[in-house]
Amino acid sequence: MNPLITAGGVDVFWDGVKLWFTADMDIDADGANGQHGYPVAYRLDDLGLDALRNAGFPYGGWHNVLAADPSDHARPFVDGHGNCVSKTALDLLPGTPEHTAGRWVDSFSVPYVVLPPEVIRAVGPVVLGCACRVVHSGTGNGTDAVVADIGPTGRIGEASIAVAKACHVNPNPRTGGDNQRRYLYEIFPGMAAELNGVKYNLQPK
Repeated sequence: MNPLITAGGVDVFWDGVKLWFTADMDIDADGANGQHGYPVAYRLDDLGLDALRNAGFPYGGWHNVLAADPSDHARPFVDGHGNCVSKTALDLLPGTPEHTAGRWVDSFSVPYVVLPPEVIRAVGPVVLGCACRVVHSGTGNGTDAVVADIGPTGRIGEASIAVAKACHVNPNPRTGGDNQRRYLYEIFPGMAAELNGVKYNLQPK
């Protein structure tokens, strides 16, 4: 079968029902905002799960990752404990303030996958919010997941902290991940994900 598209040097296949590809695994901490007492992705003192520079702060581009302060959109929102609120492309509570921590998908507790925009655009059915699965091709460790974030063009093979833990990969966003292409990503566009009793909405993007 010929690939539907090649992204970041990885061939992505489509059979009309399922997208799939084999790639490495980078760790995305976005959306980890301390929900349910879990750790926070980004802090103003840079002691969060991930480095602030990976959110584009302070040099630019951070508006795509961090919620802006509602009183001054030129700076990110920081709560009384020094925590920033990071966003995911999948929006759980549309219409609520952007700095609402629970509006975004928590990387620490929810297994999710990140896809580049060219893969999302390559098929007709809605991809954001759809069901997917990630499996380590060598060990069989893996998990069901949801497509919850959109990464940069040409970057493929990225997943949440929860996916990394399920695949027995170092889940540290700063030092973890795996650069070996041995993870099978299966994506089911148009099929809403349901994880741990939570059904996610398909979200055109």
